[in-house]
Amino acid sequence: MLVASMNSQELYNEIAKDDRKLRETTLKRIMDEYDRERKKLKIKKENNYFKIYKVKTAAKNNWLLYIHKCHTEEQYRGPESARYMNVAYYYDSVGLKVVSIGYENMLTTYNGHFFKRYNERIGLNLSQPLDIVNAFFANCGYVHADVIEKKDRLSLFGVVKDGLMLGDYHQNPVTLEWKTFITRDLKKAEQDNMEKDLIEGLQMQVIRARQQDTYNPLILARTKEIFKAITGRCTA
Repeated sequence: MLVASMNSQELYNEIAKDDRKLRETTLKRIMDEYDRERKKLKIKKENNYFKIYKVKTAAKNNWLLYIHKCHTEEQYRGPESARYMNVAYYYDSVGLKVVSIGYENMLTTYNGHFFKRYNERIGLNLSQPLDIVNAFFANCGYVHADVIEKKDRLSLFGVVKDGLMLGDYHQNPVTLEWKTFITRDLKKAEQDNMEKDLIEGLQMQVIRARQQDTYNPLILARTKEIFKAITGRCTA
């Protein structure tokens, strides 16, 4: 069970174990439920239809599972057209904390301040913390990020649909700690250039992969999905 006294390694071990069990036992059931609901409600095949499922695991951890139609597919064809994200949440000494196992098996954390700033700067006017969490992942579940070397630490710079995410990069275990959110009207000139470089780099990854004789189709599909989710555009 997640508790405030856990260090980063203990937190990673707990989340990774629970995440693996969710994928092995719960994911197919939830995907099938999502598929049945789309059919029952007669959701148009081109509609995203973002759905939230709450799960409490045997380890007594609270999870939020997010399912939606793949951004790069024009029409929903069945569970194979759905995409899945999940985060766990608990409360530490300073409030709400959201954690997940992200891409390449890295621990990803968000503090309450991050969601407070998202709520304020987007103008959601939501009062319940979990409502803000759900709103964020509904709109910004995909991020493209880079590690920035500074004198005293490694920082994070991430691009999402609604703006920019800022945080710190930690090692042993590798942890992405997202600390705050800013909208694009608040970004500095340097951050504007960094965002453009990240988006252009993401697009180039797709172009180069297509030019290679051998490439990993799963990685290519994920890269295209991230690009479309962030920019709303298909890659060239």
